[in-house]
Amino acid sequence: LEIADWVVNAHHNHTPDSCKKYSEFEQKIFSHAEAFGFAILEAMAYGIPVIATNHFAIPEMIEHKKNGYLIDMRFFKCEKLFQGYVVKTIPKDFEAHLTDNLYKYLCQLIESVELREYFGKEGLKIARTKFSFMERNAKMLSVYKEALQ
Repeated sequence: LEIADWVVNAHHNHTPDSCKKYSEFEQKIFSHAEAFGFAILEAMAYGIPVIATNHFAIPEMIEHKKNGYLIDMRFFKCEKLFQGYVVKTIPKDFEAHLTDNLYKYLCQLIESVELREYFGKEGLKIARTKFSFMERNAKMLSVYKEALQ
C-alpha cells in the first residue's frame, strides 16, 4: 500500500456519505486546517484512530499518545502562514515537518493492531462522553439560561 491509501484528508468533507466512508477505514485521518475538528469527532465516533495537529481546539479532543497522535505545531505561526481561506504556498519547512511526523505516526499505527484498537477505543470514549449530544446540549442550555438572566 502507498501512504495515500492510509490517509483521508477530511477537511471540508461534511457530507452524508462522509460518516459511511469513515466506517470503511481502520486509521486514516489527518487534519491541519480545521479550527474545531468536526471531521475528527466523526472519525472518533467510529473508533478510528486520529492523527492531527495540536492547533486550535483539536487538543481538546485528542490527548497525544492517549487517544491519537498530535503533530506539534508550536514552532510555526499558523495564523500568519494561513490567513484566509486560500493558501497559495505552503512553506517547505512546514510541509516537511507535517510529512515527517505523519509518516512516523502512520507507520506506528499500521504496524500495531493493538495501538489502533487502543486509540480507537479511547477516542470513542471521548466522542461519546465529552462531546456527546447530551453533553453539548446541557452546556448550550446552561449558556442560554445564563444569557437570559
